[in-house]
Amino acid sequence: MKNAAADAKVHSRMTQRLKTFVFVSVAVGVFALVKESRSAAEQAQTRPASSMPASMPSNVLEPQTDATTQPSEHPADIREGTILDLIGQVVYSNKRQAMFRFKPPGGGEIQVLPLLPSQTLERMEAALQSAGSDTWFRISAIATVYQNHNYLRVRQAAVLLEKP
Repeated sequence: MKNAAADAKVHSRMTQRLKTFVFVSVAVGVFALVKESRSAAEQAQTRPASSMPASMPSNVLEPQTDATTQPSEHPADIREGTILDLIGQVVYSNKRQAMFRFKPPGGGEIQVLPLLPSQTLERMEAALQSAGSDTWFRISAIATVYQNHNYLRVRQAAVLLEKP
């Protein structure tokens, strides 16, 4: 009985110490967060107004509504990060590079841009194999630029049931 009472007392002390440790750890973490946010606020107040952004940039890419969302006659002119919604076909270059052939939404000549490898492109190629080379897709893609050439990274793709 004596050992059981002693064990219970030790257990009680250990539990209390653990609770105190957890409380202190949480308090220190909260203190550090408050201190960090105050430091950031103080730095923002000491910066000249001209160096502060007019608004915080968004992490969500949204389509542009100006003329830059339309593919230009010179594909390398499409800005990095521009989101394009296109209808077209996957074709292959002589080097077996997957390309997307499309007519710009605003009209103009047919354009062909290389597609970057991705799982979405794999799914598109699987659809091509099962449905045939005359398959049309509606894609949402992000334009990228590398060595003054545009590439498309397909975000989403859907097979069109009817030829446009």
